[in-house]
Amino acid sequence: RNYDRHRRDAVAMEQLTSSRWIMDIYGFCGNSGVFEYADGGDLDDSLFAEDGEPWSGSEKLVVAFQVASGIAAMHNSHKEGVPAMVHTDITPSQFVHVSSAGIYKLNDFNRCRFLTWNKRKNKTCTFHIGNNPGTFRAPEEYNYEGESEKIDVYSMGNIFYSLLTGVYPFENISKSDKVQNLVKKGLRPPFSKSILNSTDPFEQTLLNATLACWVQDPEKRATARSIQKYFEAKLVKLGIPKS
Repeated sequence: RNYDRHRRDAVAMEQLTSSRWIMDIYGFCGNSGVFEYADGGDLDDSLFAEDGEPWSGSEKLVVAFQVASGIAAMHNSHKEGVPAMVHTDITPSQFVHVSSAGIYKLNDFNRCRFLTWNKRKNKTCTFHIGNNPGTFRAPEEYNYEGESEKIDVYSMGNIFYSLLTGVYPFENISKSDKVQNLVKKGLRPPFSKSILNSTDPFEQTLLNATLACWVQDPEKRATARSIQKYFEAKLVKLGIPKS
């Protein structure tokens, strides 16, 4: 089982090495691999660090842009607009900071799925995974319905939520099955009134993106590329330099 998981991880990362938003792979054999060194820890460490200064609104939006860029690069790796692979396990810990590049990069593809194409319907085929645990997943995962690249987008919205609020989605609910039932019913983690009524453009942008990622129907849910472009346009408008 683990041989196949690491085979998928290696194939995905080799295909994605050309992207600056994905960790580089240098080689693998069996259950071992050699990758780019992430010396800055993962996004989970940074989000919930007990020491250090809180991120500003602009810093949060820049990190959100990096997250969206990694997922968009993966989904569109073979042809723009035609998703080729799905990560299926998007959480803050899957984004690691590479100091030499100055950005968070997506990694860890051993749960990924490679998508196939339905010639008759002219669209990608859905897939099924037999076990979808935890509290960070999309409603169709918990319903064990056909899945698509949109499950990554939903989970990406959870990362944006944590960036905005400083807590995990449904952090006050200890039992995962209760969270899963809420998500299946279309309920989402709450935002404080200060965030909902905020006039801060960085918070407004993150809030809008989060809600677009959380749409119940995957067909109507935003794409990773559309979120990336939305962030990019807002960053330019708000005067944040590309560097």
